[in-house]
Amino acid sequence: MNQGSSTGTILEIRNLCVDYLTEKKPVRAVDRVNLTVKRGETLGLAGESGCGKSTLAFSILRLHKPPALIPEGEVIFNGEDILCMDEERLRRIRWNDISVVFQSAMNCLNPVVSIRDQMCDVILAHRNISKADAVAQAANLLERVGISPDRMNDYPHQFSGGMRQRVVIAIALALDPQMIIMDEPTTALDVVVEREIMAKLEELKHQFGFTILLITHDLSLLGEISDRIAIMYGGRIVELATSEQVILDPKHPYTNGLINSFPLLSGEKKVLSGISGFPVNLWDPPPGCYFAPRCEACMDICKRENPPLIEIEPGRQVACHLFPTPEGGAE
Repeated sequence: MNQGSSTGTILEIRNLCVDYLTEKKPVRAVDRVNLTVKRGETLGLAGESGCGKSTLAFSILRLHKPPALIPEGEVIFNGEDILCMDEERLRRIRWNDISVVFQSAMNCLNPVVSIRDQMCDVILAHRNISKADAVAQAANLLERVGISPDRMNDYPHQFSGGMRQRVVIAIALALDPQMIIMDEPTTALDVVVEREIMAKLEELKHQFGFTILLITHDLSLLGEISDRIAIMYGGRIVELATSEQVILDPKHPYTNGLINSFPLLSGEKKVLSGISGFPVNLWDPPPGCYFAPRCEACMDICKRENPPLIEIEPGRQVACHLFPTPEGGAE
């Protein structure tokens, strides 16, 4: 697979905003997000349901339909702004260079079309090859993800949930993309099957060298397979650091609340604290920091000013007034 350079940046999101238009006013679901994805890494994106994770992922390939709108920002992939591409150029990027594994494999697969035909449709839409070659490639893809090619003529309902997810991953790998966006790929799967699928994905990643943007609310999963983790709240990135830093030494109060919501598998038993209150209402968000109404460390400045995302140490960013900005300190 031609991946180009093995180092550097493959994707850079700059000041990206995504609105959902309503009759009264637009609702901002992604609010001036800046995020860099390094070539060959696995970057995790985590947060509560409704925080903007999937909306951000869909905006990378302009998969949104009205009433969603991208009013401003840039999505730079290999030096090109995807938001400025015409439809033909965008079509060549989709699946050839960036593919997507959507939530719920059963909903992604056509229930009345065989697995073979669904895989061949993807290949033939982008490659000028014969049907026989496409079938052979599809068989090879299934073997990559641990499914016998003898199952190619079966239909989605004849597979288990874990096997359907493997099929979706195989389709995402069909054109040897440089990057795969995975949106809650293990939703509704038990933990054993989840670990099997993620282990297979890691094996394929090391074999073929693609980059992964993995979206989930499961921080324990991200801690195992991600190189870095970005935490979202209310459409904003509030913390970005290595997986080890986020899991073992979270800086943002929201990240700390997420970590404390998961039980430990070993060590001393303790009562889970979780996070009080409810996620921010983006229809009528509060002034200042969106997390302030739920934050035990809330200060007066938090209710007035939105904290910028700043680098508190090399490679580590936090958006919180508990940490001093270059212009001054937190109150």
